[in-house]
Amino acid sequence: MKDYSFYKRALKLDKKNAGKYYAERAELYFLDMEYDLAWKDFEKAKKLGFNTEDNYKYDILKFANENNDSDINFEFSEKTTFSEIFRNIRYCIIKNKSADAWNILGNIVKNNFISDFLIAKHIHNEMFNINKNKYKQRISKNPRYQSPYFDRINLYVIHFSEFSPKEKKFYRQRINQDFDTLEKLSKNPEYIYLFRATYFEKQNEIRYAIKFCQKAVDLAKRKNNNGFSYIASSILKDLYVKNYQIDKALDIAMELVETKPSPQVLAKAVNSFHYIPSLFHYKFPKEFEKYKSYKLIVKNMKQKQRLQKTEMNRRIKELQKGYKNGKDNNG
Repeated sequence: MKDYSFYKRALKLDKKNAGKYYAERAELYFLDMEYDLAWKDFEKAKKLGFNTEDNYKYDILKFANENNDSDINFEFSEKTTFSEIFRNIRYCIIKNKSADAWNILGNIVKNNFISDFLIAKHIHNEMFNINKNKYKQRISKNPRYQSPYFDRINLYVIHFSEFSPKEKKFYRQRINQDFDTLEKLSKNPEYIYLFRATYFEKQNEIRYAIKFCQKAVDLAKRKNNNGFSYIASSILKDLYVKNYQIDKALDIAMELVETKPSPQVLAKAVNSFHYIPSLFHYKFPKEFEKYKSYKLIVKNMKQKQRLQKTEMNRRIKELQKGYKNGKDNNG
């Protein structure tokens, strides 16, 4: 799927087809849940003569922009059609009214409409959209908080097989963008590299899995994290075997024999990694997973909390000292 930079260039260089480009960019904005921007682009496309009336995304946005809550009946009646029901759900999503959207879905289940296969499929799709919007809002409120990025990646991965080829290209881009963001946010990017390698391994894209696992190994070595570099190297060895690169796998195997850390070092690496709540579902190979201890995870968590509390107290004292000095200087 083309990205925003493509459309920015296309609108400058090919003004004859501007209507088409605005409409296509509107669809991209729509998938990104940037509904105001999508509506503006659809309107520009329409003014330039591009047919938007047959586009269901345009219809939904038009409905959302022309109506407010008082115009919509969220209750069911004998005259209510399923198209109206799902239009109202999407209206709630666009207006960030997730609770209302969930209530409508609950009423569908309550009225036993879920027995219809097509209705069940629509419900499944709208649950995906509600959760997608939830993570988007969480990220908007606190873009430096890592958990919703992991949640959003997992959401996309779980639903990936259901997407159209066009959507698969789009969500693949978004998964990679979220990983890029996590690598910048994390104090331990080597953990994110390993998690990303696992994502590509599950997609059977071993070349990319090797690339990011190697980055995990290299960074861990630079940080002298012998336990984690050993674990990541072992996983890298298995990836090379999977990719039929036996010579490289043997080289790593020889290195592992010579550099194996003590059980205490490996245990510390495993439990430090598993401290990250969003990675609890990740499992190392059995030979390393056996070192996992929830007691040590909790201990790591408490230690980090103590350090954070100490740092906060230090900053408060600095602020109080600065305030006191400023007050003294002012008389």
